[in-house]
Amino acid sequence: MKRKHLVSVVAAAGIASVSSATNLLWMDVAGGSLSQTDFVAKGYGHRVTSTVMGNYQYGSEGGFTPNISASYTPDSGPWGSGYGDLPTAMWGVQAASSGAPNDHPVSMTLSADPGWFVQLRSIRLADWSGSTSDQTTLRALDGNNNELFSWTGIPDTNTNTLIVFPNVVAQTVTLTWNNAWHTGGRELIFSQTDSIPEPATLALLGAAGFAALRRRR
Repeated sequence: MKRKHLVSVVAAAGIASVSSATNLLWMDVAGGSLSQTDFVAKGYGHRVTSTVMGNYQYGSEGGFTPNISASYTPDSGPWGSGYGDLPTAMWGVQAASSGAPNDHPVSMTLSADPGWFVQLRSIRLADWSGSTSDQTTLRALDGNNNELFSWTGIPDTNTNTLIVFPNVVAQTVTLTWNNAWHTGGRELIFSQTDSIPEPATLALLGAAGFAALRRRR
């Protein structure tokens, strides 16, 4: 499995540490796709404390997120290979290839316990291999439905498109994208933090992350 780790920013004066994070692979312990029941009803990504929890497999980015719960809409579901080079993915299980791009979008919500916050770090999106599709819009919303982040483009169909979230921090974050039959996602990396960094700190964290990605490429 090909994985690229984002930068771990060490805590310094006035900077909250985001070195501990969970990587959602939407994958079972055998390396295959999850069932729809496991995915939605049992809450893959819910209070992660280990790389293996029951039949679920996660990626560790220096730690885990025991204070963050995860939930999904029934429109979201698991898939195996076929989205670019992603071995497993989350997609719009209720969407149809001939449907409108905004029908049955993917949607999942991460909610932090009182005194904690969710910090999104990155996700990989890919389009169905060989497809030509409408543009996909990825959005992150807070608990009051305010937009914290938006990206629009056509994800790569051969490999994948890495999207880095520069400053998405809230107690509740909903991640959603349309064009949900054509576009699948994997490796959603998020942290739990006990504070919301100041704007200057967020800019520093974002700059450090992009610098690390350039070095790795």
